[in-house]
Amino acid sequence: MAEGETDEEYLDRRDAQYERLLSYEPTTIADYAHQPDHGFWGDREFERKFQEEHSKRAGNYLIAYPKVARLLRRGVVRCPTRGCFLADVFLFPLEPSGERTLALTNLTRGESRTSWVNWEYSDNWHVAPIYLPASCRHGSARLPLGWFEEIVATVEGWKHVLHTHEEVYARLPEELRRGKASRTFHPPAALWRPK
Repeated sequence: MAEGETDEEYLDRRDAQYERLLSYEPTTIADYAHQPDHGFWGDREFERKFQEEHSKRAGNYLIAYPKVARLLRRGVVRCPTRGCFLADVFLFPLEPSGERTLALTNLTRGESRTSWVNWEYSDNWHVAPIYLPASCRHGSARLPLGWFEEIVATVEGWKHVLHTHEEVYARLPEELRRGKASRTFHPPAALWRPK
């Protein structure tokens, strides 16, 4: 809050900034993943709400443009029972460098949930979502956001400079190792709740 500003003035200013940021129409794929400087760093409610809307916008863009979605998709998560679609993982480029991961999950009600996996928060422990729900008619799972990042790291071959690809592959959990070649993954057995 600015010096001498009342709570009501702060909330009005915050809401106006929120609307202004969301009214901006991205022109490139990288713009969808770009995190603008909003001036409310540390306001947990603002950060959570802004990330939610920002990721929904990117998810809606991918749904509207399936060709772009195919280019950015890094993995698909499917039900271990019958192979129903549970989630997609996308990798957006950032300018001038870097990448941002978007997870888009499916629910039995026909809804979808989206979240940026590696979004920057002022306080990662209290603001960032921990998991995204995914379900089909055979069961459900709460998929941790870190697991989506592991999917991208597995597919892209990310590793520490001191390790070889073989060492990294040998240490991967079984569900990631099995899905690497096809880019189709199943939730870990501990997370899957059959109906």
